[in-house]
Formats: sequence, C-alpha cells, structure tokens
Amino acid sequence: MIKFVVLLPFSIVCFVLGYNFIFNTNKTISKFVLLARYEEGSKFYNILKSKSNAIWMKICGVFMIFFALALLVGAIIRQAA
Repeated sequence: MIKFVVLLPFSIVCFVLGYNFIFNTNKTISKFVLLARYEEGSKFYNILKSKSNAIWMKICGVFMIFFALALLVGAIIRQAA
C-alpha cells in the first residue's frame, strides 16, 4: 500500500512536468531562467535560451511521460497483487 501511495503522486508529477516540457517549452525555460536569476546576456542565460535546449526539453518531456506511464502501470499492478 505504501508503494502505491508513493508511486501514484510521483507519476502524476512526472506527467505534469513532461506535459510542460513538451507543450509549454518556452514558459518552462523562462521559469528556469527566472528561478536561477541569470542576467540577460550571461553564458548560462544564453545556454538556457538556445533553440537546441528547447528541442532537448521536448525529447526529455516525452521520456518523462513514458516514465510516468510506467510508474502508473507499476503502481496499479502492485496494488492488484
């Protein structure tokens, strides 16, 4: 029961993060820049704002959704057993 209680919320969080990485890429990158407090024009600011970073975030978002789906299936199987 405890594993189900832990896996279910974790899978929901992974779904939400994966969704944001895929469909709200620019907003998510902007939040990361804001939270890190990078100054405009700095090296790390330019790395975060690059187009290749947006592509990799979308790819990671797809993997996060698949991981969340695996966690959800595992939690359901664990609860049924």
